[in-house]
Amino acid sequence: RDRPPAGATPAPRPPAPQPLAAPPRGPSVRMVRLALPATTAGLRSALSDLSIVNRLPFGWEVIEPPDAPRASPNPAPGGQFYDLTGLSIEAALDKIVGFLPAYAWTKDAGVYHVRPKTFRDAPDVALNRPVDRLEASLANVDEALAAVHRLLDPSYTFRGSQASPPDRLKAFLDKPMTLALQHVTVRDVLDEIVRQNGDASWEATYADATGAYPRLTLDLVGFDGWSVGMPAHIR
Repeated sequence: RDRPPAGATPAPRPPAPQPLAAPPRGPSVRMVRLALPATTAGLRSALSDLSIVNRLPFGWEVIEPPDAPRASPNPAPGGQFYDLTGLSIEAALDKIVGFLPAYAWTKDAGVYHVRPKTFRDAPDVALNRPVDRLEASLANVDEALAAVHRLLDPSYTFRGSQASPPDRLKAFLDKPMTLALQHVTVRDVLDEIVRQNGDASWEATYADATGAYPRLTLDLVGFDGWSVGMPAHIR
């Protein structure tokens, strides 16, 4: 190998190649499937997966009459499903409601909503009920769900959970909330609860196709493997 003449300055080495930085990515759909033929069970599962994977708040409302056959949210062995991988949230929701045309989706103040088309502006739907004013300090998610039920049934009582949550979930389940809302709907109250919690979406399951309150069950579905459900009192 030739040596440079004495006193010569060696040529600078080219810089070592650097790994290219990945471009910033917004929330995207990964590992989310909708079992076919589409059912409300599959709808609930797909929306739960969408919210968990993207860690964004959703609120969905489904009708499940108590005498309806229970469908699995997962494809049967060898069954069909629609793979939503790689789609934006909006495109995924378009596909989902395309398979379930009785439902529609909207995005309101940062929360993705999916509900039956017939529920829009229907006065008998429980979550459409107006709330003139609500001020409440709530210690945990149980108290939050009970507060929502009391907006629909002032006599609603909740005795508290008997089990202590695992340590890894206490930060989410026992997170206090302060609600100060005016001129909203019950749906808006649920939206504010999941916004303040920061780790959950909400679900409303109606036994009545009209969306009336009796036999309504409210759930919070956490992004980190937890859920809390609370049914209306049967009278």
